[in-house]
Amino acid sequence: MERISPDAGPSYLLDCDLFSDAGEEQATMLSRIPQKPGDYADRSYWQERYRAEEGVSYDWYGCSFDDFWSEARKACLSNKYVQALEIGSGNSEWSRLAANRGWQITSTDIDWGVLRAQDQNGYNGIEKLAVDARRLPFADGCFDVAFEKGTLDAISCGACGQSNVASVALELLRCLRLGGVFFLVTAKEPSGFLSIAHATHLRTRNKDWTGNYSWQAQASVSKGGVWIVALVKKVR
Repeated sequence: MERISPDAGPSYLLDCDLFSDAGEEQATMLSRIPQKPGDYADRSYWQERYRAEEGVSYDWYGCSFDDFWSEARKACLSNKYVQALEIGSGNSEWSRLAANRGWQITSTDIDWGVLRAQDQNGYNGIEKLAVDARRLPFADGCFDVAFEKGTLDAISCGACGQSNVASVALELLRCLRLGGVFFLVTAKEPSGFLSIAHATHLRTRNKDWTGNYSWQAQASVSKGGVWIVALVKKVR
């Protein structure tokens, strides 16, 4: 199986395949592919792209929701009443599909417009917030699971890619409960992300408790060249 370099941005081939599935003309597909990989980390790029694709639902890469859900079941997170956070939801259907399975979903993205459009596609009842994943506005330990697909791939393309990925990993570590799981879905070989995650640890202190936490890789599964990585919040 061919592996994508940890230093590469999301592949243009995957981007073209994405629009082919959505029924776009080839010229339109190519016009929406950024001129340089760093644009994938640019907020304005996504705002413009989502406006151009208003009303379209699609999912990055060749990994299906059923692939993700089977890994969630292995992690004993397929039961109902799971409090789940999706970062960088965009116009993916995964939040809606997870909510249909019983999860209590908070869907987030950096662009409010794409979140507002979710209501037109059957996402009613899902909490939606426009946030920067590097600075999440949630209390410590309030989620059982967090997940993303391609978001960290995009963030890592910027000039401060590793630093931004580490900031997201730290925020997710804070917001997940002890034993909570973060699912990373990436088109990159995951060793680069794992090295950043393993270097990330969090010491928290408030009037009720003190904790010293880090990530532990629970599983790393390849599905057609796309990786599903499960990271568990553990006591360090």
